[in-house]
Amino acid sequence: MTRPQGEIDKITERLRALETISQRLDRLSNSMTETSAADDRLQTIDRQLDEIRAQHDVQQRLIDPLRTELIKYREAFVREVLQKTLVQDLTRLDDELRIVLDCIKRAAEVKRGRVVNWARGFDCSIESLTDILQRLQVSEIPPHDEVDPSLHRVVSYEPTEVAGEDGTIVAHVKRGLMWHDQVLRREDVIAKRYL
Repeated sequence: MTRPQGEIDKITERLRALETISQRLDRLSNSMTETSAADDRLQTIDRQLDEIRAQHDVQQRLIDPLRTELIKYREAFVREVLQKTLVQDLTRLDDELRIVLDCIKRAAEVKRGRVVNWARGFDCSIESLTDILQRLQVSEIPPHDEVDPSLHRVVSYEPTEVAGEDGTIVAHVKRGLMWHDQVLRREDVIAKRYL
């Protein structure tokens, strides 16, 4: 029995297809191996990225406090070197203007006229200067009943025979000033001293 040529051709094609199946399986196996290798590379990259992120987080935790500290140093430098002398000069000017104003007011009580106008003008000038000092965060030391050496400078003592009155402030001679929560100038006071 002879088979027709068409059937023989079909069988031949199937045999060739069977022969190529092993080649296709080899290629598929290789591509799966390559995919597996690519997955391994991706996992390696992910691990490396995680390590980089962890290092970045550590660096940020170290750098942020340093940045904050440097900003504080910069602000302290600007305040101490550049602003402090200006603030001290302004407070001296304020003190001197207040002394002049007191003299003019005393003179105004005796005489009238121009002296009263001068007193008003000086009063306005002092108010403007006080506003400037407040904007620069200069404030007076709040009043205390007892001497605090960090806030007060005793310029004179009054004797007392009562031990409990020792260190009590009797009079405020010259106002003390604070600047940025630091003592710019201690307050001059007269205090009692136990004999």
